[in-house]
Amino acid sequence: MKRYLSALLTICTVALTATSCFDDDDDTTVIYPYAALKSFSIGSLKAYTRSTTAEGKDTLLSTTVNGNLYPFAIDQKNRVVYNPDSLPLGTDVSKVTTGVSCDGIAYIYEENDSVQMYNLLSSSDSLDFTTPRRLLVASTDGNYALEYTVSLNVHTVDPDAMYWEKLQPAPQVQPKRLLPFDGKMLLFGLMDDGTPASSFATIEEGIEWSSTVVLSLPETADLEAVQHFGNTLYVTAAGALYTSSDGENWNKANLAGNIEKLISASDAEGKMWAVVDGCLAYTTDGTSFVTVGDVPKDFPLHNVTSAVYPIVTNNNIIRSVLVGYPNIESKEPCVWSRLSVEDGWMQLIPSGGTEFSCPALHSLSMLRYDNRLLAFGRAGNADGTSIKAFSVLYFSRDNGLTWEPYDNGKMALPEALRGVDAPYASAVDAEQYLWIVTGGDNPSVWRGIINRLAF
Repeated sequence: MKRYLSALLTICTVALTATSCFDDDDDTTVIYPYAALKSFSIGSLKAYTRSTTAEGKDTLLSTTVNGNLYPFAIDQKNRVVYNPDSLPLGTDVSKVTTGVSCDGIAYIYEENDSVQMYNLLSSSDSLDFTTPRRLLVASTDGNYALEYTVSLNVHTVDPDAMYWEKLQPAPQVQPKRLLPFDGKMLLFGLMDDGTPASSFATIEEGIEWSSTVVLSLPETADLEAVQHFGNTLYVTAAGALYTSSDGENWNKANLAGNIEKLISASDAEGKMWAVVDGCLAYTTDGTSFVTVGDVPKDFPLHNVTSAVYPIVTNNNIIRSVLVGYPNIESKEPCVWSRLSVEDGWMQLIPSGGTEFSCPALHSLSMLRYDNRLLAFGRAGNADGTSIKAFSVLYFSRDNGLTWEPYDNGKMALPEALRGVDAPYASAVDAEQYLWIVTGGDNPSVWRGIINRLAF
């Protein structure tokens, strides 16, 4: 039975005869001189999302949201009640059933054009929470009451969709390599005359880049393979190794041998890999290299990108994945991998043939993002199908063995980049933002993130 009350005084009067919301099976009314909300919950809800049928028609899909999976916090000091984890996008909160545990009796405030009143709360009531609601708990002796504000938080954006923002102005350099360094995004590239240069942007702002600085490096510097190892940056040029502590000032290291190519670097493993005198080698301190053996056939040496991360089951074991081309004439990329507990590298070849191979894209990028590997690039092909620049984002859940295109429409590269076949560089910063810097006639800077990673 519902009992409608027009004022708090009336509530306190009838509190003596109402059943309290203590968690027991005894219907006997017990008189208590205090009131407090102990817990709040909601029942199952409906969520609606728009989709498109195979025939291209718009449709509305309905799913059930289990309210028990969204616990509510009660701030007793400020007397506010809310769900810290927002309900899914599209959840209908206009018809909500509730469960309340309290010391006292619970009432919900009702207000419309003609009536303002408190309604004795029942678990069978269907309530509208499109705006915050006032919930009052009165003591059963009629002398004390507390009012709470209850809000149901609902995502206003799809948590699995990717949000992109274009940052201006863009640095005036043709991008070669982008990487986070010392709290900044550091960009290496070439001036129009081919001179090596760098620029940086603070990650917190990401809006204005520093003035482009011409680097004291030979024009042959392999800027695409700049590595960050320890507190130092490394790059090769004409068989020599150059080091820098800030990305602007470089010094030639006094090392023996022909250091042809830097492959990857991992502070977690404590090794930087390179090709030295035609052999695979690594260094642990940047002052000398340990030769491992000959460079394997089909090992990536051109347009090489790497991802280094701990394996899921043991943070002490580091996985390194390389993607690139054996040489500049190669038509298909190759994927190689190793664990820090293994001696050598292993090529990954999917058993299903070319259908699940890494796409053969020009200036291919491979990054570790959201616990998977992502790949994208300029124009190329995938399993014989022509791909426009930046039109498809590929992912691998099995550490580079197989690759699939995203087809759910949520994870995508910026629409404005599609078909823009220009030099670019990409990186992921510590806050899980994916950066893409393009050059060409219309340079641009894009920064994107999956919405749920920004919550």
